[in-house]
Amino acid sequence: CVDEIDAQQILGYTLNKDGKEALISFSLEKFQSHVVGRTFHNGRFVQRLRKKAASLHNVSLEQGTVTSLLEENGIVKGVHYKDKSGQLLTAYAPLTIVCDGCFSNLRRSLCHSKPMSSTINTLANVLHKVFSAPSDPAMENLQQTLLGYLKLGGVFSSGVSALLSGLCPRPLSLVFHFIVMAMYGVGQLLLPFPSPKRLLDGAKLLWVASSVFLPIIHSEGVRQMFFPLTVPAYYRTPPKGKKI
Repeated sequence: CVDEIDAQQILGYTLNKDGKEALISFSLEKFQSHVVGRTFHNGRFVQRLRKKAASLHNVSLEQGTVTSLLEENGIVKGVHYKDKSGQLLTAYAPLTIVCDGCFSNLRRSLCHSKPMSSTINTLANVLHKVFSAPSDPAMENLQQTLLGYLKLGGVFSSGVSALLSGLCPRPLSLVFHFIVMAMYGVGQLLLPFPSPKRLLDGAKLLWVASSVFLPIIHSEGVRQMFFPLTVPAYYRTPPKGKKI
């Protein structure tokens, strides 16, 4: 489905800041040759998925807007949807697959973030928030810390790229890199010798880094990220007070 949509193979990415850059390559040595990164237009990819599904002999394609899931005794049996004319219809199915994006109002009561999606979402949101934030001394220090950390190469840059690309879906690895990066940033600020101002700058760096990182972890769900086996993949009945 990535053919004929101008999907380009990517080998990594680069970060640029004030004339400095960090080149980060995907670590694919331990994976088979078909494991590659692709960049593509999401709409074209979805259209290819629909075309592929419609080409199967046992698939009938209908277009409409799903309004709610159909439940019987706490089990999803199908969907209620409106067709092009606005008529409300019901479709029954032994298996219902809901793919309506990260802001879903249909899946919210049925599932939670998985470790892989949580690590990708967390790291991507942290990078975006750090480099798109208004400039101030503390945020500037955090930007330089992140850029310098990635420029170290080795396990530092490869570990971050593995998290961001989904090759390493371990939340503890994300926490490890956050702690090491914070230590690296504070160490850079304290060199060549500590002073009251540098100690204050180090404390501000830790505060800003935590204020960026921890709220995103909280929004993804601490329990879902670090203790996924304690969270059921679905509920037999929707939680009270939540509408599907």
